[in-house]
Amino acid sequence: MPFVRWKVCGSIVCIAFAPIAAAQPRSRSMAILDAPQQPVVQVVTLPDGAMVHSAAPGQGTVDLGRISWAGRARSLGTNHRKERDSFTVATRFGLRLDCGVADFGRRGAVSAFLRESDFLYATVLDRVKLSLAPAVIAPAMACGSATEHLVEITVPVAAPPGTLNTNIGFSVSLK
Repeated sequence: MPFVRWKVCGSIVCIAFAPIAAAQPRSRSMAILDAPQQPVVQVVTLPDGAMVHSAAPGQGTVDLGRISWAGRARSLGTNHRKERDSFTVATRFGLRLDCGVADFGRRGAVSAFLRESDFLYATVLDRVKLSLAPAVIAPAMACGSATEHLVEITVPVAAPPGTLNTNIGFSVSLK
């Protein structure tokens, strides 16, 4: 087997989207009590997962650290699996569904998708290979609850060195 020198700085950029609700007339006093209120999917750190850095509500970055085919991942909370022609880095993270007061007690279907097509890497979330088309990963998540998820990114050794910047979007449809 030839020696391969390959380094990647890894991160997963996660951006959440909320559904667009139809405008509903409200009195001014009700709007003040019931303010911000589209549901938002937040990416959160788990005790045994990689660190999540939040950029803004509904946006976060999962830090995979420096990864390579030749060595082990150097970030806490990541797993590294090496195969002959590729390697896979995996980590666990949480998703929390934040809803407004008006949506208390409701459930939402959370979907995930790749925000950019990248045929070089395979991104799998909870055993579902992600693509540009949304795939449901949590069919009935309660507002205010958090769920645990596993993301696995497979990188071929033929990939050029550089930043691994898998961009996953999340959307929610309240039921």
